[in-house]
Amino acid sequence: MKKRKNKKIILSSKEQESLKKGGAIAAELKRILRQRVKPGIKTKELDQLAEKFFRDQGVSAAFKGYRGYPATIITAVNEEVIHALPGERILREGDLLSIDLGLIYQGIYLDTALTMIVGKDLYQQQAFCQQGQRALEEALAQCRPGQHVGDISAAMQRIIENAGWSVVRDYTGHGIGPELHLPPAIPCFGKPGRGQQLQVGQALAVEVMYTEGSPELETAEDGWTVRTQDRSRAGHFEETVLVTEQGPLIVTKMR
Repeated sequence: MKKRKNKKIILSSKEQESLKKGGAIAAELKRILRQRVKPGIKTKELDQLAEKFFRDQGVSAAFKGYRGYPATIITAVNEEVIHALPGERILREGDLLSIDLGLIYQGIYLDTALTMIVGKDLYQQQAFCQQGQRALEEALAQCRPGQHVGDISAAMQRIIENAGWSVVRDYTGHGIGPELHLPPAIPCFGKPGRGQQLQVGQALAVEVMYTEGSPELETAEDGWTVRTQDRSRAGHFEETVLVTEQGPLIVTKMR
């Protein structure tokens, strides 16, 4: 990563087509998982469903085995932010669940995440999710040729902080394509006009990671799960987007 810090990774036409086709598969899995989430289900059951889906589609999970990660997807509940392991945890009414998933299609990586309420849509959680989705949409709208990474970051920061919440500062979005994590890093905070300028053919994994309280995080005893220190709830929305002459093409968007 150090050697590629400032390098722009431009996808070939063939790679862009693989990105689009892989993105459709990722979007379909998001739709299936969202439908299956309900009170009483275990997070490991969602992971098993994702593993079977990938196997049936003939694609590989991007996360499983990556730096030793043992599961297919990430299932973060309530105060958990990212990297949470699926397991025996039973989802309950009103839980806030974030699912992060990645896949490899024809050598090209895709990465996407969504946050949802388990069971009934309680008003407070609903507003928290809606603003996170709005922040992602505003950030994605900046993914145009000539715009800067700082424009993406500033857009999400403005929406989240205006709502009275905090953006995560320890983790970022990233470039994506032939590898899962590529430059540029895309923080959840920044200033317009700063950072790398975007170019046609770049693929980006734009992530909005935010908390209801302090942005301070810690890693749990399992060595993977990152959670808020103050145990405030967290959200995570992410899409893989291709920068095109016509503007942002969100390849992992659910139809």
